[in-house]
Amino acid sequence: MRFEFVDTHRDRYPVELMCRVLDVSRSGYYAWRKREPSKRKMANQKLLALIKELHQQNKGRYDPIQL
Repeated sequence: MRFEFVDTHRDRYPVELMCRVLDVSRSGYYAWRKREPSKRKMANQKLLALIKELHQQNKGRYDPIQL
């Protein structure tokens, strides 16, 4: 979660400063950026894409009968 924060805000604040404030190492942050996404993260991304597709197909409405 901390590394994601640093990554999201790295264009606005220096990475070194954010790592120091969040008490994480810069090397840890850069290693995190190079890692492949975990199986869980990839599964969550697929699930999120499916949910968004179903939401769009139902014009933004929740219809439990179709599920």
